[in-house]
Amino acid sequence: MVDAIPTPLDLGQSGWVATLPKRKIYPCLKNDIETDYLIVGAGFAGLSAARRLIQLDPMAKVLIIEAYQVADGPSGRNSGFMIDLPHVLSSNSYAGALKQDQRDIRMNRAAVSFAQSMVDEFKLPKTAFDLCGKWNAAATKGGLKNNANYSTHLDNLKEPYELFSAAQMHELTGSNYYRGGLWTPGTAIFQPAQYIMSIADALANLPRCELYEKTPVVSLNKISDQWIATTPNGSIRANKVILAVNGLIENFGFYTRRLMHINLYASMTRALTIDEIN
Repeated sequence: MVDAIPTPLDLGQSGWVATLPKRKIYPCLKNDIETDYLIVGAGFAGLSAARRLIQLDPMAKVLIIEAYQVADGPSGRNSGFMIDLPHVLSSNSYAGALKQDQRDIRMNRAAVSFAQSMVDEFKLPKTAFDLCGKWNAAATKGGLKNNANYSTHLDNLKEPYELFSAAQMHELTGSNYYRGGLWTPGTAIFQPAQYIMSIADALANLPRCELYEKTPVVSLNKISDQWIATTPNGSIRANKVILAVNGLIENFGFYTRRLMHINLYASMTRALTIDEIN
């Protein structure tokens, strides 16, 4: 039983959201309802869980609730890429132990593949998700050495890559800043807010899936064999609950004093001048 759950901090408007047209707004919950599955959080994890549940049990009723609006949380504010290959930034080769990296690659690629399947199924535009690969750009001798070490590790993993010269990096970026680069093919870049909004809209249009925004959970209790989630204006009785709330899982009584919250958001600038780019 968890009572008096604090609502998430309102972070203000996301820059990614601000670049998009106005979207459909979903209602907040204003009554008492029942569902087979309740998913708390409409981010990457919550929306992916909803899609997978519907695939596994097409007749189940799935309810997704979001404390604020879709894409207002961390999923709609991140840097905008899904990486398949591990990259241990504290090492000199971006590499970890071989077997652990192989395991991580399988997990990462399963996630990227599932995202790509939703992109294809729901016909998302390329601006929302693009499996174009990733460049490790090197601006110093140290960076070049790290890329060389990384290429050796990729050889051991039997993973494809391509090394880029300074001239090739200039042609790619328009800048003389980089002295070399290393490209790998399995990373997807995406507009995170557009991706999240598009997936949410597609799921909400499915027959047995509902989405409510501005519907935070203020208490969560299990009575007999069902869960009761109380919101400010209604309640949800569910057979199963998935807490897709990322770092806010502590608010629900899990991993207490074991998580540290950090914000790694970037800022958007005006368009750079030619002199600034060069």
